[in-house]
Amino acid sequence: MALRLALGWMVAVLPLLTGACRQAAAAESSSTTPGLQQRTSVATPGTAPSTSAPVVQPRTVGTSLAGATTGAVPSPTVGTSSSAPSSPSPAGPALLGVNPAQALQDTESALQPVRAAVGRKDFIAAARDIEALLQADLPRFVSLWATDPGLAPLRDSEPGRALAARLPRLEASWRTALTQGLPVVWWKPAAPRSEEGDDSGAFTTPPPALLRAGVYLPKQGRFVPAGPLEPGAITARLSTDRASVLLVRGALGLGLTSMLTDLEVSVRDAVTGSPMTPVRSPTPDYRGPQALQWSEVRGKWAFRVQNGDQTNPTQPQFSGWRDVATESGHRNRSVSAQGELVSEGSVLIGFPDGWMRDGGKLVEQSTQRSIPHDTVPAKHPFLQAVTVGDALWISSVESWCDASTPEPTSILRHVVERVARDNKRVRIHEGPGGASLMPLPDGGLIVQVDKEARLLPANVTTWKAATALPEGVLLTTPLQPKVCHAL
Repeated sequence: MALRLALGWMVAVLPLLTGACRQAAAAESSSTTPGLQQRTSVATPGTAPSTSAPVVQPRTVGTSLAGATTGAVPSPTVGTSSSAPSSPSPAGPALLGVNPAQALQDTESALQPVRAAVGRKDFIAAARDIEALLQADLPRFVSLWATDPGLAPLRDSEPGRALAARLPRLEASWRTALTQGLPVVWWKPAAPRSEEGDDSGAFTTPPPALLRAGVYLPKQGRFVPAGPLEPGAITARLSTDRASVLLVRGALGLGLTSMLTDLEVSVRDAVTGSPMTPVRSPTPDYRGPQALQWSEVRGKWAFRVQNGDQTNPTQPQFSGWRDVATESGHRNRSVSAQGELVSEGSVLIGFPDGWMRDGGKLVEQSTQRSIPHDTVPAKHPFLQAVTVGDALWISSVESWCDASTPEPTSILRHVVERVARDNKRVRIHEGPGGASLMPLPDGGLIVQVDKEARLLPANVTTWKAATALPEGVLLTTPLQPKVCHAL
């Protein structure tokens, strides 16, 4: 009887024990699978998966750009693999553009680590370093990546080919970032001129040490450049559709020779920096123009110049508008100028559609509403008005030489005002230097006075409450006082 009970117990319990053992074995097997998958998933295509223990490799050049928006792209990561180079693996986002508070390294110095890595045939490191440069300043480095003979071995390598395959997505991310930031320029003044040595430039103002068009992303604190880094640029403007950049190169005269000479006007692609138009040379006479104005409508640029042989500052005579793309000759253009370049710098100008300057007042043609302003063209050559909501913002800049004293004095001052619908005026800022205004689509406004720019969101109407942009992030190159001479 006891034997029968023991046999019955074994028949009932043994299947249960066998099933439990099988479940435990399956659980142990499943727990080790991810580790194997991780080791084999990073193997280079065409190589056998590694089953050995993970080995930490140098940072890979793989950068997945999927989902990159608002100035962010995934950053390089640390992967595991066998002795073969690792392939791209997704990672967290890395910011596009540069920190405008940092110094800008010259192009060849920035490329030196890349060239050194190529020289020792470390193409993983070289691709990683050049990709970091492309993420910081794509318009500046993309042409070098594509054409520099010294980088040819890198382009022919596996990491280089992988990088080339990712560039279209980086370009798309860059174009997206340009549509989402504040349209500005990144400016640094020219270095002080040495008192000794070559005096060939004694009668000219040196160009800025840095002038780049682009956008500023306030949340990320990054400047995303647009167009190439052009030595000698004296004007750089990003188009309203964020697709092109107007570049002007030339020499800025001083004092009695305050003319713009050797001017070159061109339009470049905002992302690749490639020329979109031939270089134009507006030289109406041997002396050069006194001023150049630009205008842009839906990505189409035009310019006109004020001839240098005019002596009546109260009625400056400009040539007809000329299309930068086709240089279709002098022609009329219905829109007003949007900016002006003179030998002392540049400033934004112009009025909203339907407004005009009529003597000492601004007039809205449809309603005949008039706003008096205490300016005269001889002393206040720069006047700008923009609409923000129901208010009209006005910037007037006074720039002239006061010859009433034995030593002529340069006068350069600005006044920025906000005028409500009932013509009630509030003075926002006044002081030395020039001023420019830029309305934003969200109802905000950027105001630049002298060498400082601030962002005023839609609900902010005072200078004190505005948010200061980083030093050198401006709407345009600052105006300098005139150099005055006794007659």
